[in-house]
Formats: sequence, C-alpha cells, structure tokens
Amino acid sequence: WRVPEEFKPDNLTYVQLQPGAEHPWGEGVEGILVATSGAPCHSVVVFSAGGEVLCVGDSESFGKRIASPARVASDGRFLIFVDEGTFAPRAHVTCLSLDLQPLGQWELQPNEDLRTQPGFNRNYTTRGPVALELSTHGGGTLWACYRSAHRIAAFDAAEMCARGGRTGVSAAGKPRVGTAPARFSFGGNDEEGTIPPFPADEWHSRVMASRRKRGALSSPCAFTVSEGRVYVCDRENHRISVFSADDGAYRHCFSTFGDAPGCVRGPAGVAFAAGHVLVTEGVYGRRIQAFTPEGESRAILCPPGGKQPMLRGLCVGPRGRIYAADRCNDLIHLIQLRR
Repeated sequence: WRVPEEFKPDNLTYVQLQPGAEHPWGEGVEGILVATSGAPCHSVVVFSAGGEVLCVGDSESFGKRIASPARVASDGRFLIFVDEGTFAPRAHVTCLSLDLQPLGQWELQPNEDLRTQPGFNRNYTTRGPVALELSTHGGGTLWACYRSAHRIAAFDAAEMCARGGRTGVSAAGKPRVGTAPARFSFGGNDEEGTIPPFPADEWHSRVMASRRKRGALSSPCAFTVSEGRVYVCDRENHRISVFSADDGAYRHCFSTFGDAPGCVRGPAGVAFAAGHVLVTEGVYGRRIQAFTPEGESRAILCPPGGKQPMLRGLCVGPRGRIYAADRCNDLIHLIQLRR
C-alpha cells in the first residue's frame, strides 16, 4: 500500500499487541505496523495490519528533533526507538506508548568505549545505534547495532526498566533517564582509522583484509534475532554474518557481492520467517532473497514499483506475511511467504 505523502519508509516493525495493552484503537486491532523514516522526514507512522494510518509522530509532536528514527523495538505493550542521543556514543533511547506518547528514556552504555575500538569511523553522522530489536532471549534483551563502531551490543531489558522506569519523570518534568550497561558486544574490525597512514592501494588492501576476517563487521546496518542466532547485515562486506545470541560468538557467514543467486549487494534489511533468512539490498538492488539459515539461496522476489525500488527494512507479520519498505516508490509491499 502507498504511505502518506512525503513519508519515505526506511524501517518496519510489526508489533503483536499484548492482551490488555493500552491503546485507543479498539479490540479489533491485534497488531500494528510501525514504520520509521530518517532524513528528511524524521517521523514515525503507525499502521493497522491492513494499511490504515492510526497515528503519526514527528519532530514537532515529540517536542525535540528526531535525529534518525531507526527500527522500533517492542514487546507488544510499548515502543522503543533511538532518540536525539543518536549523535552521542552513549545514546538515549526513548520509550513511547503504542500511540506514540513519550514515557521515558534510557542511556545505553556499551561495555567498552566504542570510540576507542579499532576501525571506529568518525565520519559517520550517526555514532549511536542505528537499529534496535527486543527479544525474549536471555530473559529479555534489547539489541543495538552501532554502525560507526561496527558492533552489536546486547542490553538487559529488565534491568533497563528497573534503572530507568518506563514512566519516570524528573523534578523538572522531563522523562527520567536511567542507565543500562551492556551484557556484551561483538563484531568490530581492525581498520586503522579513516585517513590512510600509508599509500592508498596498500591501505585499501589492509582494510579489505581486516573486514573479511571471520566475525569482523563493516558498517552493519540491520539485524534480526531468531532461534538463538543473530543475523547481521554486514553491509560493506556484502554478506550476512551469523553470531550466537548467548554470548556473541561467531558462527558463520554467507553471500558475497554480485547479482547471481546467493549473492547480495550491500544488504540493508533482514528478517527470519518460515525457516528462512530474508534479505533486501537497499540502494544496490530491487530484490528480496530467501536463504536457508546455513546460507543456501532458495528464492528471489522482485516486487513491482513505478521507479527502481529501493527496498530497505523488512519485518514479519502474522500468518506468514512479510512487510517490505520501498523508500523510492513510497510503498510498503505485503508479501505472502509459503514454505
């Protein structure tokens, strides 16, 4: 379906509402689709599962500039997304009600200073998380993707609530900010800064060699957690890297740069459904490719669109439905996945 005028969908999250969850849309709404858009919109739109616009939030309604809203995380009762603290290494994430009313904030504290990690790219505008996901793994985990530091960090969701308080308000009337230290993080690479200290050809060779190491990441931009594994869009390596959700241990990776089945160009979105890993290619391609968890290509789909599609975020809905964001055509594609 077509999205509201001037809204460019980047990321999608389907939220299965919890029984008793507070929302203004009546008992007939069992799930919602939350779409976010970065520049120039900086906004969030909540749809019904059938495409009806339920509510819209933007910079004005949130009372502060939204730097670049990333994929929303949710447990079916409230929403979490990256706030203006995106520009800081210790980023704030904001908790919202299902109808986009602010409830509280947390400050994510990685278990190391990401600015000191090898390969930290200071040229990225966004130095905090660019993607979030909330999973039940380990008793409740909020996962955050740090593109500039090439790492994924895991935070204890229950501890976040205990420290920050979803509805906490300071004496000044502002949402209380709690802190949340990470359980662990993984990924990274061995790049030596952003300015070549030696001839460009040699620098490029060293950088590419470090990026391709087992378990190294380069500009990860999206991920999904399923069946004890974390599947990461390793964008500049043109592959999907797989890690353990228990401790971040590297498992394997699959795909390489190209157009043939089994290859991807700059993966931009990933989801897990019906036993398959689904991957979009962002600005590089117009297709969605389905892989087995081990990396075997099983199917390729090219959704229709007026212009060259720019497929970004993916998410899984009920009954085998897949939602895909098409930023270039202002569309959200609904795909029925069958085994």
